Amino acid sequence: MNDNNFLFNATSLKKSNINIDHSKDFEQFCSELLGKIGAIISTKLRLCRIPTDDHTEFGILYKQYALIAFEGKKSACLIEVSCNPNLNKIHWPQLADIETGKRLCINVVDWIDAFLLIKNLMGLTRGD
Repeated sequence: MNDNNFLFNATSLKKSNINIDHSKDFEQFCSELLGKIGAIISTKLRLCRIPTDDHTEFGILYKQYALIAFEGKKSACLIEVSCNPNLNKIHWPQLADIETGKRLCINVVDWIDAFLLIKNLMGLTRGD
C-alpha cells in the first residue's frame, strides 16, 4: 500500500500530521461543514458497534464506526467515520452531500487515520 493512501503520516519517530496530499481535501471538507452548520455550539462523540445482517462479509460480525454529532448555530450534522482496509483512497462526502445531508460518511483506510481524523474534527473551533 502506498503512503499516499493514508490521511495522516504516522511514524514512531515524529508527531503525526496530515499527509500533504490530503490536506487540501481535509481543509475543504472542514470549511464546507462549518459553512453548513455555522459556529459550533456543541460536539458529541459516540462509538458504535452494530451487528451486521450478513455475518459472512469478510468474517466481520459487527459494523464499527464513530459518530460525531455537531450542533451549529445554523444547523446540525452527523459525521460517520469508518475504516475499510480494502480501500485504496479516502472517501470524502461529495460537496452536494455536505450542503444537503444530515449524515455524512467518511471512509478511511485504517484505524490510525480514523482516530486522528476524529481527534481533528472534535477539535474544530466552537463559536461564541
